[in-house]
Amino acid sequence: MFKNSSKSKFYLPLACFLALGFSSCRGDSDSDSDDSGAEELNIPVINNLSINPANLSVTVGASVSFLAETTDDETNKIDVTSHLVWSIDPDAELFEQNSQFPFVFKAIAPGESYIFAVSKEGTIAKSKVTVFEIEEEIPEPVLANPTGFMASSDSTSSIDLAWTAADGISQHQIAYLPGSVAPATCADGIIISSALIDAALAYEVESLNTSSEYSFRICSSDGEGRLSAGISVTQTTRANHRVFVTVGTWNGLAVGGLDGADEKCQLEADLYGLTGETWKAVLSGSGIGESALARITVTRSVYNTRSLGIGGPELVATSDLDLWDSLIANAARYQANGALAGTSVWTGSSVSGGFSGANCANWSSTAGNGGRGLATSVTGTWITQGTSTCATLNRLYCIDGQ
Repeated sequence: MFKNSSKSKFYLPLACFLALGFSSCRGDSDSDSDDSGAEELNIPVINNLSINPANLSVTVGASVSFLAETTDDETNKIDVTSHLVWSIDPDAELFEQNSQFPFVFKAIAPGESYIFAVSKEGTIAKSKVTVFEIEEEIPEPVLANPTGFMASSDSTSSIDLAWTAADGISQHQIAYLPGSVAPATCADGIIISSALIDAALAYEVESLNTSSEYSFRICSSDGEGRLSAGISVTQTTRANHRVFVTVGTWNGLAVGGLDGADEKCQLEADLYGLTGETWKAVLSGSGIGESALARITVTRSVYNTRSLGIGGPELVATSDLDLWDSLIANAARYQANGALAGTSVWTGSSVSGGFSGANCANWSSTAGNGGRGLATSVTGTWITQGTSTCATLNRLYCIDGQ
């Protein structure tokens, strides 16, 4: 039997309760006693006990409150909620008194019937059976999240996503937002529906901004609108390649080989705030895999470093093929700080990026000649404009993203 959490609890024989009333069945000798749990009803006759609501369905454990009313011999409605006694057994002879107002209890089992009664001493009490059909709460199954959610990008405008599905899951939904914080759920932000993803375990998000951070959340889907909590990942799209001409000048010996040239590029880039990328010199050696074409990776557009004050960076080439086709869109001619640079640049390279045949003994000598380019040119002479003696002081081209 459910027991009310109030301070006063009494169990009364039903026959006595109905015939003699609450106080008489308790055997109280003092009608003013404060342990009765309810004041005496100040009406001569009790008629037609009604409970509102009379019937309802609630979840197990939910709180239920309602109003109990009866009428006197003048048919006036009287609130008798605080005088109720009750049982969960229709055949029981024991009732529990309620001393809370309004009457509140918590359903404890599915399908129980609750019997409520109220009495007036010296009268035949009316009673009424009110049945509460109790429904058990059946929690929806929790969808498992996918695992191994990864993001990568080698593009200025797209990010590749990949993941592993949870057992039994074939559909997924993705939501994303710019910035470092993913949407709180897969129903927020910019949504990539399961219909677009289909049953795949990878997806390329396109039309994104260059060099921008995005945060993604992926959720399992049951195909009927339910989604798992999801897991998240953050990735930044790649920036375009940048190319600049060094401020420093060196003779063939002082270049210090290919490694020395790369170090000089990195130092100037760091000095002028072009951080976050690895820089290499656009320079060819004579060994296998040492040509500029082999050493330099170009996977996206290349821009020069013209300062914002004079118009900002300009497109040099849209791809590796465009860079090595003897014609570029704009000259590389700017330093890492955005200012105009000197014009003569060590390259040791042909128009197609191969070794030109002259490189000051692999950039380790002042004897002989080294191939050079013209920094102000947009034709093939940007990379090959003849040679200079290795004692000459020339600059270097430097490119990032390596």
